Amino acid sequence: MKARDRAKILATLAGLMLVSGAFGALLGARWERREMRLQFDPENWNEYAMRLIDQKLRLSPDQRVRVRAAIDQAVTEMKTLHHDTVRETGNVVNRMLGAIDRELTPEQRKIAETLVPPPEQVTIDLLKVRERPAP
Repeated sequence: MKARDRAKILATLAGLMLVSGAFGALLGARWERREMRLQFDPENWNEYAMRLIDQKLRLSPDQRVRVRAAIDQAVTEMKTLHHDTVRETGNVVNRMLGAIDRELTPEQRKIAETLVPPPEQVTIDLLKVRERPAP
């Protein structure tokens, strides 16, 4: 076999490895994103928690019933807290936008209106902010 043919084969194999690796990374990232979405979706909290606890602790059928009841009650409370927090986050954002709006000129207000997220995008993720370092 000629060196040129070997080089082509090696290049083809290297290309296949790169494409396979990229595809695997993309697929893994999508899978992880889906898992994270399920984990943090309030509708799935009890199923996720029950699956995790049962997997780690190997609960008996009687324990499973009692643990599920405890999880369901806690999830109900967490859903209420989550919804309240999202609503309050929206209120804080609206107060902030109102305070900013009072400081703007009419031209600046027109531009600022394009920067304001729609209400459905005002989520608890807005809480992921860092405080400014002290001067």
